[in-house]
Amino acid sequence: MFHNSQGTFTVGSFGFTAAAAGRAELIYFLAVVLTVLATVVLDRRAWRKAPRSATAVGRFPLGMRPM
Repeated sequence: MFHNSQGTFTVGSFGFTAAAAGRAELIYFLAVVLTVLATVVLDRRAWRKAPRSATAVGRFPLGMRPM
């Protein structure tokens, strides 16, 4: 999500100049940080423990052989 949005919209493309550009960059930074924090906090269960299928060790079934 962030890599796609980064560079798509720039401060200059919205017509901001000088002090307003600095303020717009700060607002963008805060929005990105809040989005990341919300993703980590609201999806905490996904960050705490990987599913068993992601950490399984041993033989692979025939349909799931690594290449």
